[in-house]
Amino acid sequence: MQGKVTGAVFVGKGSFVLEPPLPVERGSLRLLTKQEDFVESFSHLVLRFTDGTYDEIKKTAETGTGSCDAGLLQESQKTTRKKLNYNLEGRILQDILGTELGGLFVAFIHGKHYNDKQG
Repeated sequence: MQGKVTGAVFVGKGSFVLEPPLPVERGSLRLLTKQEDFVESFSHLVLRFTDGTYDEIKKTAETGTGSCDAGLLQESQKTTRKKLNYNLEGRILQDILGTELGGLFVAFIHGKHYNDKQG
């Protein structure tokens, strides 16, 4: 979108560590997870963002050798539209085309503890 990267798909064993920058975000995360830190091992992960996430990924991620599984991205889009009734693509477009700096970050984690397929 407009030459900006707004998403990433990771496949394979990995670890997702989230350190919210704001105290209110840390408090919300603590309420949701009942833990101080958020660390999750995953088998695949889809990220959507308009903040500085892409720059952070470039610093630390290893480049893959395979092709991207578009099905994982499509599954995340279906989740936001059908299960959450939220227009994530519209929200991303709002940040890309708007004059304000974007601050969106959404993670679709398929991990050991957090996975939308679990009951």
